Amino acid sequence: MGVRFHDVFLAAAIALTASPAFAGWQDQASPADIDRLVQLPEIRKAAIADAQSGNSGRGDVHALAQVMDADGHGVPANALMGNWRCRQMKLGRMTSYMVYDTWFSCNIHPYKGGLILQKMNGSQRFIGFP
Repeated sequence: MGVRFHDVFLAAAIALTASPAFAGWQDQASPADIDRLVQLPEIRKAAIADAQSGNSGRGDVHALAQVMDADGHGVPANALMGNWRCRQMKLGRMTSYMVYDTWFSCNIHPYKGGLILQKMNGSQRFIGFP
């Protein structure tokens, strides 16, 4: 494919935050979600430090650095549309990190004037605005 998933994810996040579909998200988010997003820089820093300490976690901890330290850049929305291979990584909460070894099928397609990301297989099939 030639494009790494973190490049796609970061580009999708940049492209979608400026899209009409993303506008007004605060009207749909709970106060707890908004508060957590306000604290996101501190939460992210603590979760990364915890993962790097090796206290608890599962999977390739080095893959986290490849994603979290990558430079983001804008990509036209039409370049993101289509079928992709994606991978889940989680930071914080029950374990300091979890990097799933399995790659999954994902799709990015138009939705209400923006784009939506959908994980097509696996036990956790998320869908939402990246």
